[in-house]
Amino acid sequence: NLSDNKLSALPSSIGNLKLVTILKFSGNQVASLPLSIKDMESLEILEFHDNGVEVLPIPIVTMKTLKELDFKNNLIGEIPYQIGQNCARFRRLEYEGNPLRYPHMAIADLNWRKLLSFCQM
Repeated sequence: NLSDNKLSALPSSIGNLKLVTILKFSGNQVASLPLSIKDMESLEILEFHDNGVEVLPIPIVTMKTLKELDFKNNLIGEIPYQIGQNCARFRRLEYEGNPLRYPHMAIADLNWRKLLSFCQM
């Protein structure tokens, strides 16, 4: 658990952690996610709420092993529609508190299962 450590970035070498199933780095000052997270082959839970992340990378949201994703209270303006490609796998999706432009907030205010259905269209 790397939460609340005043981190400003995660190393790209984090992708080398192939057996890690849970990655938490909430409450830091991280502005971007290293794409190497997609190489964490066993990752099931990714929590990075309360940071300054602006972009939710498509390769991360389409990870086949990811079951829980919490990115509340960041600066993310768009949830990629690709997140809906494997929506059946999600047990939890937390996105509140982001300045979403897409999907429109009226849709994003729906529960997360309906949001994923929208993204599948």
